[in-house]
Amino acid sequence: MGGVIDVAEADKTGASNELAFECMGIPIGQGSTRAFINRKTGRPIITHEHGGELRNWRQRVANEAGKARPEGWPMDAGIHLTLMISISRPPSLPKSAVYALKRPAIDKLLVAVSQGLTGILFADSSQIVGVIIAKIYCPSLTPSSMRITVDALEAKR
Repeated sequence: MGGVIDVAEADKTGASNELAFECMGIPIGQGSTRAFINRKTGRPIITHEHGGELRNWRQRVANEAGKARPEGWPMDAGIHLTLMISISRPPSLPKSAVYALKRPAIDKLLVAVSQGLTGILFADSSQIVGVIIAKIYCPSLTPSSMRITVDALEAKR
């Protein structure tokens, strides 16, 4: 479900816009692709490691970003992303463990999120000029989620 957390201009001059939203659910990383040739057609078939789960996660990111996007959002600006990934704590894990050291890997999560945001908050992922990512275990009884903050930097040409 998720929702818009904050929509605010970062400074009064209009040089920067920031928005933040949360995507509820277990974050899915990009994963690996596999390719093989269909023996009947001779055409290559390319599949993703996480298939439908990945497609659903990207769609959830895109939907929440679309809800959070204000009118006049600068699609050609440089982008700074901050991802705060909260993973449900396994019951067997000691309470002292804070950082989620298991899969999914943060680089794979970044790729999945950037592809979900492309066309919604920026035209191309090459516009991403900075990233901050943290992956932690959430407090007990708190569901997994990802808080995404997007800062659109002034587009100077």
